[in-house]
Amino acid sequence: MAATELFTERGYEVPLEEIAARAGLGRGTLYRNFRDRADLAVAVLEKRLDEIAAFVDEHRDDPGAFFPFLKDLAFVAFVHTPLLEGLEADQSGKGPASALRSRAEQIFAIPLDLAQRARLVREDLTAGDLLLAANMLASGHGPRVDDRGAVIDAAMKLLTEGLRPRE
Repeated sequence: MAATELFTERGYEVPLEEIAARAGLGRGTLYRNFRDRADLAVAVLEKRLDEIAAFVDEHRDDPGAFFPFLKDLAFVAFVHTPLLEGLEADQSGKGPASALRSRAEQIFAIPLDLAQRARLVREDLTAGDLLLAANMLASGHGPRVDDRGAVIDAAMKLLTEGLRPRE
């Protein structure tokens, strides 16, 4: 999706005309489908949440999917946290951003509960903690895109020891 690519490359303030051009659309077509930048950002983030929800649903009975889920979540956070922050800073995006965070926590609660029941992670973790952990893993915004996977792998190794149950 052109909007996802440009929001990732250029940030929340990328001109909507550039998004329309990359998508091969006229500006009018873009504005008929999205009333403003916040509306388009919400659509991008909702699509990503739909993908995460599908992964969670597909692995609903596999507690071992928790750590791959967390790693994928870190990649999502790496790419989309700046977009969410831009949305939150936009007056018309504050309400939708809050709703997106709530939906994300509901989705994250499912693999977390499964991993907790399997005693793979601490019982006191919350879905909000997962969001924080994903943002911590993704906080290495400095590395080149090529190094992103290695940075997240190293951070994941450090973080997972803190998530495991205490003996």
